[in-house]
Amino acid sequence: MSAARSALKRGLKVTLIDVKMPASGDKFDLQAGPAKAMAHLLGKESWASSDAALERHPLVEEVLAHQYLEFVEGYGRVVKSNAVEVGRKTFSARRVIIATGSEAILSPDSTISDLPHFTEDCLPAISDQLQGVVVVGGGEYACLVAQLFGVMGIATQLVVPGQSLLEDLDPDVSEILERSFEQLGVGIYLGKGLSSTAKDPTTGGLINVQLSDSTVLKTSAIIATGIRRGRTNGLGLEAIGCATDELGFVRVNNRLQTSRSGIFCAGDVTGKLLGPSSAREMGRIAVSQAFDRSPVTRFDPMLITRVLPLTPPVATLGVTEKDAPGKSVKIAKVTFAELAGSKVGSQATGFVKLISAPRPLMRGLGGGKLIGATIVGPSAGEMISELALAMRRNLPVGAIVENVRPTSNYNFAVELAARQLLESENPALKAPAS
Repeated sequence: MSAARSALKRGLKVTLIDVKMPASGDKFDLQAGPAKAMAHLLGKESWASSDAALERHPLVEEVLAHQYLEFVEGYGRVVKSNAVEVGRKTFSARRVIIATGSEAILSPDSTISDLPHFTEDCLPAISDQLQGVVVVGGGEYACLVAQLFGVMGIATQLVVPGQSLLEDLDPDVSEILERSFEQLGVGIYLGKGLSSTAKDPTTGGLINVQLSDSTVLKTSAIIATGIRRGRTNGLGLEAIGCATDELGFVRVNNRLQTSRSGIFCAGDVTGKLLGPSSAREMGRIAVSQAFDRSPVTRFDPMLITRVLPLTPPVATLGVTEKDAPGKSVKIAKVTFAELAGSKVGSQATGFVKLISAPRPLMRGLGGGKLIGATIVGPSAGEMISELALAMRRNLPVGAIVENVRPTSNYNFAVELAARQLLESENPALKAPAS
């Protein structure tokens, strides 16, 4: 949708091919996926309403109503670098952009393939018969699903093969989420795998799940998360020489161009960085490269904001502390509890962590440049926006400090963390101890 919008803004005619037209006022459905479900449920005072209508996004309305857009309902198959076939009709174009997304799959050696199971794309319906769920897997989707059922009061167990909930993020994030899950009553089993699963003959419908440490969990449903593949089956990419990897993700370069000239990709189908923020950016870049071949427009995952609609919300950007390169890197962390005199200081759990590195030639002048940020807490997604702009424009950390903010809200923690980085590079700026 982002690619279509970018092309339309250039005055180009767009043929949008999809299996169905996005319906206005689509009903909320737990099977629509965890991110959509969490975003809806966490905004409600009552968790009981699961059929409230969700409005179609205004940007989607804008695209579908555009006079230069032709919507074609059906399954497309790419037959040439400039042609897509839908049924018996062929649509030709100057460029083809593939944005078919990704889908959840089970691991080939999964022990649950012969039992009723679900994935993050297809969740079990809430009913009196659902006595509990076991969520298997680590990462963003596993946490979203576990928290979704936890807030609904359903007995939930989260089995994570790794040693933390979100191994690709800052360790402090997982620690806060673990405490949040404990408050919800969600059981967490870190460093565990599934040893065996079988129907319990004595409880009428429950499943016995045995973990690698011999712990046995009883549940109504097993939800497998964490493994996704590109939705490219039936697109005919192999026949035209468009390369994909073993999971079906289309191979692209940093200009989002495929191995077949004239075909570009955007979104989850690239496998580069899953999520709506990166998909929007890829859509814009794919159109720019397809028609302008700009030498400076490239997709850089380090500049993409990642927001997880958890409780508390999590927003990240760039590198994390464990992946920060070199000894010259500086790290500053401010917890919301440190906001002295603020109404929010004692009301929220969370923190702001910033990572900086010397700039070429200018080194640490101005506090260096921002290379990473992690924010956990209320308004995390909004707070990280100015940091994303600072990174994209290669601004010094000092510019973040200069931005005026009210001292009575969470955003002031961003300034305090940036000031720590600035003072670490320029000790003369540090205020004298009183």
